[in-house]
Amino acid sequence: MKKPPALVVLFICVTFLTSNVFGQITGTTFQDVNGNGSFDGSPIENGIAGIQVRVYNSNDGLAGSATSVSGGTYSITPSGTGPYRIEFTIPASLSYLSPSGSGGVYGTSVRFITTGTQSNVNFALYEPANYSNKINPSIIGIRMFEDAYNGANATLPVVFKANYLSNGNNYSGGSTALPTGATQLATMQQVGTVYGLASQTSKGKVYAAAYHKRYSGFGPNGPAAIYQIDTAGTGTVTGVIDLSTLTGTANVAGADVHDFTARAQAGGGTEVFDLGPGGVGFDVFAGVGTRSLGDIEISPDERNLYAINLFTKQIYSLNISTGNTLSTTLQFTWSAPDATAAGRHR
Repeated sequence: MKKPPALVVLFICVTFLTSNVFGQITGTTFQDVNGNGSFDGSPIENGIAGIQVRVYNSNDGLAGSATSVSGGTYSITPSGTGPYRIEFTIPASLSYLSPSGSGGVYGTSVRFITTGTQSNVNFALYEPANYSNKINPSIIGIRMFEDAYNGANATLPVVFKANYLSNGNNYSGGSTALPTGATQLATMQQVGTVYGLASQTSKGKVYAAAYHKRYSGFGPNGPAAIYQIDTAGTGTVTGVIDLSTLTGTANVAGADVHDFTARAQAGGGTEVFDLGPGGVGFDVFAGVGTRSLGDIEISPDERNLYAINLFTKQIYSLNISTGNTLSTTLQFTWSAPDATAAGRHR
């Protein structure tokens, strides 16, 4: 009798692979415009790229790091196990930023979490230069007068400061008095006609840029001048940035075409017409918006001053970090965009 075939039992070994599954820490570094500590999103608040984020374990070992990207987001997969300490670092390139005052929410630069899986570990920042810690801060204003800088209105205040909560004025008819409570910073003979203003509060200075306006003359340094004024006391013009000197181009913001000579009128008497050199042409009319300087702005860290040359349609970046106009340097020059392709730069 045949033996039954041997029963072969096959054992299939199944190996279960195991691995450590790490968590993820995510968040957003953002500009806390309204100071509520919460990220309200665009267009009210925007993320800030470039903030360094580091995660440390309970042994003070680095468990992961990242730098916030466009939109302010970051993501870190930490090694090891919690709890973790998270540190946010503002780099030198963003030194004008500070942690928001809402530290109880998202304003502290050091945070603690218990596990490696957590979202919305955010960091709120703000620009101190955009806010005042005074209830009644000083504001800077300008005025414009007719005639040459050394003419009949030479001693009148052109740049002045006043308290934010001031009200009322001293005007009566053709009075040239300053507003109530205002303080003179610079006169017509010191700076002439100016328009653009920028405040370097860390140095106690304000910059005022020359401006072309019919009947209102430039200051002693002409159409390409940016005057630096001390804001303490009654003010003193402490320096001048001459863009013609910095660029190496004479009359870089256009020549001064004002004419303040009193000329005979057809009906008798004399009058200043300020038409152009020699009292002829229309160069002064055409110069409005096309000669001298436009607005100026200062960077949040108060190291760079940006000025618009209306004559060449260019934007300058000036290094004013020392607060000394003699050490000012020209860093970059950009051509202003022609949005309409029809010579209408804006």
